[in-house]
Amino acid sequence: MTLHKSPLTIFISLFAFLLIPAQAELSPKSYRNLQAKAPEVLQIQLKARKSSRLSLLNFSRDRNERLEATVLSVTRSKSGLKAGDKIVITYQHRKSRGPGPRPIPKLANGGKYPAWLSKTAEGTYSPAARGFSFSVVN
Repeated sequence: MTLHKSPLTIFISLFAFLLIPAQAELSPKSYRNLQAKAPEVLQIQLKARKSSRLSLLNFSRDRNERLEATVLSVTRSKSGLKAGDKIVITYQHRKSRGPGPRPIPKLANGGKYPAWLSKTAEGTYSPAARGFSFSVVN
């Protein structure tokens, strides 16, 4: 007995399959490589955090994050940062929705963190090692 599926059933099945994200968690080695290539390696203290919705129709609860931090120490800095400098870090915090790279965590005001960053064209900084931009990979 041969099963015949209608072209519409095949199309809907294929379309649904393509909607499934095909990302996987990165390996610890991949995160270490991202950290090793980061142009800015710092110790920071978070002074202020502002979180806002991406849009009015943002059903996923993803947020734009804007952090104001003070540089406590510098391991390396392509942009010439020094201890005591004030910086702004911007990124999108995405809620984890299954497989994919680790989301960038929300940081607490007053907290001290290692930071692996890149300078943006706008003059702010952004996370350079995805979900391990503010913590050491074990």
